[in-house]
Amino acid sequence: MPLSMLFVDGDHSYGGIKKDIYHHWNYLNGPCLCHDYTDEKWAQGVTKFLDEFIEGGYAEIIEQVGTLVVLKKLKDV
Repeated sequence: MPLSMLFVDGDHSYGGIKKDIYHHWNYLNGPCLCHDYTDEKWAQGVTKFLDEFIEGGYAEIIEQVGTLVVLKKLKDV
């Protein structure tokens, strides 16, 4: 089922966000919003995974407000 938008704000561990993104990414046809990006207190896994995901060419940041980041999908996983 295609997704027009994905909002990720669940398990903040590296493995947790990786699982959430990988499970839905190939169905995504719109933006992906991820909460707690760059939150140094307790969401370091989110930042680490998303930075690697972006560097891997899967997404690019199109907007960031505080710790909410909006990604544009560039390719499937």
